[in-house]
Amino acid sequence: MTSLRSLIGVLVALALLAAACSSDDASDDSASQTAGADAGAAASASATDEDGAVGEDPSDSEASGATRTVTHPLGEVVLPAQPQRWVALDEGAAMILLELGVTPVETFSQGLVAAGDVLESEGITVTPNPAGLAGLNFEAVAEAEPDAIIASFDGAVEPIYDELNAIAPTVVLPFEGTWQSMFRESAVMVGAEAEAEPAIAALEARTAEVASLDGDDLTISTLGAFGSLFFTQSSNTPIDQVLNDAGVTRPPAQAESVPDPTLGYGTLLSEEVLPEHDADLLLLFSGAFYDSSVLTELPVYNALGAVQDDRVVEVDGEMWFVGYPFTVSWVLDDLEILLAGGTDVASRDDVLTRWADYRASVEAAG
Repeated sequence: MTSLRSLIGVLVALALLAAACSSDDASDDSASQTAGADAGAAASASATDEDGAVGEDPSDSEASGATRTVTHPLGEVVLPAQPQRWVALDEGAAMILLELGVTPVETFSQGLVAAGDVLESEGITVTPNPAGLAGLNFEAVAEAEPDAIIASFDGAVEPIYDELNAIAPTVVLPFEGTWQSMFRESAVMVGAEAEAEPAIAALEARTAEVASLDGDDLTISTLGAFGSLFFTQSSNTPIDQVLNDAGVTRPPAQAESVPDPTLGYGTLLSEEVLPEHDADLLLLFSGAFYDSSVLTELPVYNALGAVQDDRVVEVDGEMWFVGYPFTVSWVLDDLEILLAGGTDVASRDDVLTRWADYRASVEAAG
C-alpha cells in the first residue's frame, strides 16, 4: 500500500508542475520567469552555442559538438545544441517533450496514470519507479544513455541534482507563471520554441469558445483528498487560470488561497473551513490515488449547498490538478459539458480519444 509520505510525494510530483517551494526555490523560480519573460529573446539566447552560433541545423550541431546554455529553476546547465536522447524523470516532463515534438527514450513513472497511457500509446517506455525520486535508481537512468535529463519539480530534484548531472546535463521545468509562459519557457529549454505556438494558439481559441458560454455567474469549487488529507488547488495554478479565463469563478477562499509549501499547487484544508469552499458546482477529484470518500464521509460535507442541491461532479484529478497543455484542453472540454448543465465529463477511459482530438486541433492551428 502506498504510504502517506509517498502520496504527498506524488502530489508534489504533479506540479509541472507542483514543486516543494522554499523561499530559495521561489527566488530561483522568479529568476527563471524573468529569463523567460520575452520568449523570443530567451529562445535566441538559449539557441546560442558556446561559439556564439545561432540557429544551426541539428545535424551540423551534432557533428560540431555545439552546445547551448539553459537557465532553469536550479541554475544553469550546458546542453548539447540538439539532444538526441532525452530521459524524463516524470510523466509530466515527458508530456511536455512529446507536445514539443521530442520523443523521450524513457520516462520514469511518478504515478501519473493518464499521462502514462498517452506516453505508452506513443511507444515511449514508462519505467515503474515506486520509490519516487528520493529512491531513484541512478544506474537505470544511466543505462538509458541520456544526453539530457528533464524533470518537472525542482524541490524533489534538488537533493539529487548533482548525481543526475553526473549522468547527463539536467534541466528542471518552470513552476510558476501562466500555462502559456511556462510552456514557452519549457520550449526554450528543450530547443523547440516554434513547436509551442500551435498548441498555445489552439488552446487560446478553445478558451475563447468556452468563455462565450453562459458561465459568468457560476462558481466552481475544486476539492481533492488523499490519505487522510484534503486540499484545494491554490490560486497560483494553471488550472485556476483556465477557469478564470473561461469566465467562471471559484469561491473567495479558493481564489485567494496560498499554496502549501509541501504541495506547491495545493492548499491543505481542515474540516471546519469546508463551508468556505461551497459553490454552485463542486468538483471532486477522482481516479489514481485520489479518494473522494475522505471528503464525502465528513458530516460537514453533507451540509454543503452543492451537495444538498446534487451539484457535485467527479472529475479526473490528475488532469485537473497539473497544468501542461493537454490538461488545459481536458479541463476546457469538461467545462463545456459542465456549463451546458451536463455531468458526464471524461474519465481515464477517454484519455486516448481526447489526446487524438487535441493533437488534431494543434495540427490544424499549425
